[in-house]
Amino acid sequence: MTSPIDQYLVVLTGEQPVIRFSESVDEPFMIHSNFWRVVPTPKGLGHALFLNSEIMDDEWRIYSDNIALALRFQDIIQWVLDEELRDTAINVADADFEHTGNVRSIWTEHIYADEEDLALTWYGVGKPVIPHAQPWTEWL
Repeated sequence: MTSPIDQYLVVLTGEQPVIRFSESVDEPFMIHSNFWRVVPTPKGLGHALFLNSEIMDDEWRIYSDNIALALRFQDIIQWVLDEELRDTAINVADADFEHTGNVRSIWTEHIYADEEDLALTWYGVGKPVIPHAQPWTEWL
């Protein structure tokens, strides 16, 4: 009999909500945000926000309360989602994160960095998913 327990080591648990906005499916994104809240990873706990918007001159900005974690995400995941994030010269701003609400109704993530205060809001969130992939040896 096969065990229902997965024999692989858990290296990342958390949330990854995304906000992408364009005028139509054929148009480029005017806003593209990828937010991570993770517990645990080999790089520790933390948050990272990868944000690009026409409001920000279409330049990527990265915010995190754990810069090592954000750089690791950029190195092994984010550049796959957007090739421009391969650029390791993008500054990672030290930021504080807090949230209000809950995912069942409306949820806002507040990001505070130097002279910037950002708020991202999600509502009408669908059912959660648990992706299962082959083990990531990159984290180890």
